[in-house]
Amino acid sequence: MLSLYIIQVIVMINVVEDSTREAWYFLTIIVSFFLGGREFGYFMFILVLLTMIIYNFQPFIETNLNDIESAVPIFLLIVIALIINLYERTR
Repeated sequence: MLSLYIIQVIVMINVVEDSTREAWYFLTIIVSFFLGGREFGYFMFILVLLTMIIYNFQPFIETNLNDIESAVPIFLLIVIALIINLYERTR
């Protein structure tokens, strides 16, 4: 899972035109919860959240995203985390 994360970061930096590249991060978090358990899932969530915040709001690499396009994936990531947390509590 961590090697998948590293590949995703490399793709995210090199493929600037695709605005749906964050969908792969959502899949990584969901799979991390199911395969790695609660602790590893939360670890991957925090790692992906920090990566998205740093990448979307840093001034060094041109992302061609406006403020809304930068904030929507972070909002969706938090919604997915709440849904997974609800699932984990009811399980």
